[in-house]
Amino acid sequence: MKMFDSSILRVTFCIPRFILALVLVVTAQAQPYDYLEFSKGTRLGLGTVANATHCCVKDIAVDYSGNVYVVGYGIAGETTPGSYQPTRVGGCNVYVAKYNSTLTTLIWGTFIGGNNDQVGSSIAVTPSGDVVICGVTSSTAFPVTNISDQAYLDGSNVNFVARLNSTGSRLVYCRVYARGYNSAPYYSDDEVSITGNLRAFGNIVCTPNDEAWVVSSTSRNYYCTSNAYQTTLAGNIDVCLTKLDNTGSILYSTYI
Repeated sequence: MKMFDSSILRVTFCIPRFILALVLVVTAQAQPYDYLEFSKGTRLGLGTVANATHCCVKDIAVDYSGNVYVVGYGIAGETTPGSYQPTRVGGCNVYVAKYNSTLTTLIWGTFIGGNNDQVGSSIAVTPSGDVVICGVTSSTAFPVTNISDQAYLDGSNVNFVARLNSTGSRLVYCRVYARGYNSAPYYSDDEVSITGNLRAFGNIVCTPNDEAWVVSSTSRNYYCTSNAYQTTLAGNIDVCLTKLDNTGSILYSTYI
């Protein structure tokens, strides 16, 4: 979770089995004891509990105006006309959406997908209002914006980072930077039931200079810069840390 006001705690979760996502905003009062007050919430996804379609939120961010941004994955979700990808393609798609501060209006919503499955795991808002996300894809036709990244798209699980403009209508960049791995026991059965072996692990933050840092993990080859702290894989699965500028150029990357 990411927040600008330390007095606000925002919680997101997915209801097991019913496969409907809720976004909750809970106010935490600064007192000598714990006091949580539910202030607002909404349901994401389409359909009823009896006939549910899948939309699960993995992360949430809030901008300085209080607008709420979510990322996750789904085989259905509410999108808006003019968004980057209003219709799902392939299998499970990344789902990204922006709501107003009261969670009463969907400002924009979009899918990001390829010809197989993909999952979004983390989201952040840049100083200019763009949105950066990270996740995992197993598609061989994923919308990368750097032609050299296509070499990673071999159908195995690969880590990606992407940036959408502030209106959700354009993909500023989409980079694939490391092959992922096929086991992550800390994720739920509901996620496995939709995406098979595809699990998303990763977190992303933005700097005041409009750069993005993304941390994830890999068990296979990963692009390291010449000034990397660690240039080779040291274990079965290593952490990988990457810094990108606002055009998607990789400024720094290392194993840890």
